Amino acid sequence: MGFFLLALLSLPIFTIYYVYIKFIRTPLEIQRHFRQQGIGGPSYNPISGNSGELQCLMMAENKLSSKAESFNNDQVVQKVMPHYYFWSKIYGDQFLYWFGTKPRLAITDPDMIKEILLNTSGLFPKARVSHLVMSLFGEASLIFLEGEQWTAHRKIAMQAFHMERIKELVPEIVASIKRFLDEIEANIGKENRLELDVFKEFNNLSADVISRIAFGSNFEEGKRVFELQDQLGTIASKALQTAYVPGSRYLPTKTNRLTRKLQREMKETITKIIKMNKTSENPKALLSLLMAPYKTKGNVEKRLSFDDIIDECKTFYLTGKETTANLLTWVFVLLGSHQEWQEKAREEVLRVCGHEELPSAEHLSNFKMISIILNEALRLYPPG
Repeated sequence: MGFFLLALLSLPIFTIYYVYIKFIRTPLEIQRHFRQQGIGGPSYNPISGNSGELQCLMMAENKLSSKAESFNNDQVVQKVMPHYYFWSKIYGDQFLYWFGTKPRLAITDPDMIKEILLNTSGLFPKARVSHLVMSLFGEASLIFLEGEQWTAHRKIAMQAFHMERIKELVPEIVASIKRFLDEIEANIGKENRLELDVFKEFNNLSADVISRIAFGSNFEEGKRVFELQDQLGTIASKALQTAYVPGSRYLPTKTNRLTRKLQREMKETITKIIKMNKTSENPKALLSLLMAPYKTKGNVEKRLSFDDIIDECKTFYLTGKETTANLLTWVFVLLGSHQEWQEKAREEVLRVCGHEELPSAEHLSNFKMISIILNEALRLYPPG
């Protein structure tokens, strides 16, 4: 009885001590350690870190952006990452900031970035993210996996992306784009429109291409997946601006309930598409490759679980659609701003393909000017 009473009285003391160590002493020691090395940054705030300041900067920049009448390349970082833009001006190119109790080190040195991305030492594990971000891709996605699991998933997925496989996809991609252009031309003529939202149109186009070449379904079957991911993407983007609170996924908040509802529907939709394509005659489609067996280091044959396949489908649906649509949109913005390059691109296409012939895999290596334009758009506006 005496021991139980002592333990009961000690519990508040241990709780207070744990909170002090986790939320105050350890972060302040980390901050002091970096400042002694000459790396500054906004001061740590207990529990929230710098999340409040980051959100204020994002909201202020969004408000300014909505009123802006023009846009130029020099404003990209300020608009996309206002926290980095303003804090780097105060603290330099390298600085420390906080998501809750988690420190984040902003760096710009190319050699340091290369070392971290290659991670040959294994000292740089992937950062833990909010369950709201995780829900967008799934826990078994290449984005979050590490070690042998990551190696196995990447080996399977990369079978779909070697050059010979890409060349086989060109006719399907060209056919999709031709349908897309015919529809736009018909709609413009019918509605007598002079403007259209190219970002929305390119999202539809990339969604259609992915559905057809990777999953064997048409855009109508896959459209609901993209709608669900757009909703989850909005939730995830807000979560990226706030500190992750351990255990928060289990709270019955409005956001958590909506996220679970969207996840359930997405799983059901992708499951339906998988079942529809199990008997697909195209063994090289991404979905078929994900379902195929693979061999481990010990030459043991294994397969991805059903949940693993669903998570990878979610990843390729999202990353394939968003990155392609973003890139194409910025390419058109640049070509509209620099019409002399638009003319050069048109001349090259006519020279390589002629006036009647559609592009083919054999033409790809001859599009030098197009490659330059795409690479410059990627340099100025990387989709990530």
